[in-house]
Amino acid sequence: MKLRLHGSFSGRIRHLWRCLGIALVAWFVGGLTWAQEAPASETAELERLRQQVQALQTRIQAMEALLRQIEALAAQVQALQEVTDQVRRLLQQPTPTAPDQELERLKQEIQQTAPAPPPSPPAATSGALNLSRLNPEITVTGDLLGLYTTPAADSADESFVMRELEFGFVSMLDPYSRMKVFASVEREDGELHLHLEEAYVEWLALPGRLRLSLGRQFMQVGLLNRWHLHAFPQIDPPLAMQEYMGEEAQFGQTGIHVAWLLPRLWSSAGEVVVSLVAGDADGFRGNALTRPAWLAYLNNYYDLSDSTFLEFGASTLWGLAEREPRLRHRIWNAFVRFNWTPPERAKYRGLDVWVEVFRNELEVPPIRPLEDPIPVWRSRWGGFGFIEYRLDRRWLVGLRADYVERMDEAGTRAWGLSPVLTFWQSEWVRLRLQYSYLRTGLPDRPTEHRVLFLLTWAAGPHRHENY
Repeated sequence: MKLRLHGSFSGRIRHLWRCLGIALVAWFVGGLTWAQEAPASETAELERLRQQVQALQTRIQAMEALLRQIEALAAQVQALQEVTDQVRRLLQQPTPTAPDQELERLKQEIQQTAPAPPPSPPAATSGALNLSRLNPEITVTGDLLGLYTTPAADSADESFVMRELEFGFVSMLDPYSRMKVFASVEREDGELHLHLEEAYVEWLALPGRLRLSLGRQFMQVGLLNRWHLHAFPQIDPPLAMQEYMGEEAQFGQTGIHVAWLLPRLWSSAGEVVVSLVAGDADGFRGNALTRPAWLAYLNNYYDLSDSTFLEFGASTLWGLAEREPRLRHRIWNAFVRFNWTPPERAKYRGLDVWVEVFRNELEVPPIRPLEDPIPVWRSRWGGFGFIEYRLDRRWLVGLRADYVERMDEAGTRAWGLSPVLTFWQSEWVRLRLQYSYLRTGLPDRPTEHRVLFLLTWAAGPHRHENY
């Protein structure tokens, strides 16, 4: 509906008010003439009428001012209505408007007067990357460890050492494959040594929801073994991993690794990993061609809600403990993990709980080889549980419980408790403080107390990634 005020109507109102004013003035003049002839008793009544006339004139002037304001507003409304109609007509036009045509004309004039651009370089062939992308992404991560142990086992333990300096190189080789190389400088027996942790090429999008990698990488024995040491949620590895996976507490094997992303049948996501490796890690000394070690891994992931997920699975690793004599080695693992992270406060609140259980089976030479030459199996249990709660954006607290049966003949048992305090100074720098109470089961050191401090810093595009 359009609002329109006609000028003829407002003019008629103004003419009416003027006529009324002239009539009142004439009446007032006539009243004055009559008042001169009237007796003195009517003077007061005439004065009262004069005041009323003045009041009416004042109201008439106010109403005329109000009328002028209404007319001005009506003119503004009419102008806005005309602008609105014009905009609507412009929007309905399918062809470019005059300003657009003028702008296009100016662009053409500029292009005609501008000098010709230099010839472009020849196009890249065979999908070659530009020079900036030929360089791999480089990440450097350092761990500075401080350790105090009582009763002291070795004076070298109570000091600050550079536990690890890791160099990571990641690069997309082509649209189908990616390379990852991780090497670390570590201190062993007071000297620095260079270790190759991982070096492999992976194909990420093969048919059938498959992923293939060739090279050396940490094996998927449970959840934690796949992570790099600086990404562990505690300063030191759990006792079970230290006992069953050698001094490094991690298995790094060279071979072929195939991962299959399961269809969504019974879980939100699932994965199966099968690996055939050379068996060149501590505890596995097989041959890559005739007697390789092999691994099978299953993971199930469930989204319980927008803020919680549940993850559980199992894995097993089989191989030779020694080549001569041929002694077999098997590791079984089961794990479960629960995580609560509210999406609206993911940086300030969170809870992470997980449990891993290991069974280590090692074939050992017979005690009496002449009487009974068949090797015997030595089986031990171990595991850990960990809970971590995020207090705010920077602070986290956690507690780890350990239990392990050692691989010695007696099966000595050890357990421990380790509270952990973590402070994220920034996304590049992290500090940790941990206390560990250990019941070692050893006669010479039945109880051990450890205080550990760790400074972790990282630089590069893949800082603090798990693997």
